[in-house]
Amino acid sequence: MSIAYGIGGTCGGLFMSWCWERLGPGSVYGAGIVLAVLAAGAAGLFWRWESQAARVSR
Repeated sequence: MSIAYGIGGTCGGLFMSWCWERLGPGSVYGAGIVLAVLAAGAAGLFWRWESQAARVSR
């Protein structure tokens, strides 16, 4: 599992450094904002799903 995180982080870092060099810093910050919003949405959906499962199991 930790290898997958390491590979994902490495690939993400390399891709973002390529974007920084080719497209400029604004593209990297823009991508960071988009990914942060997607992660917050995924966390919200998971939290809702988990709390619903806890209510049903009682």
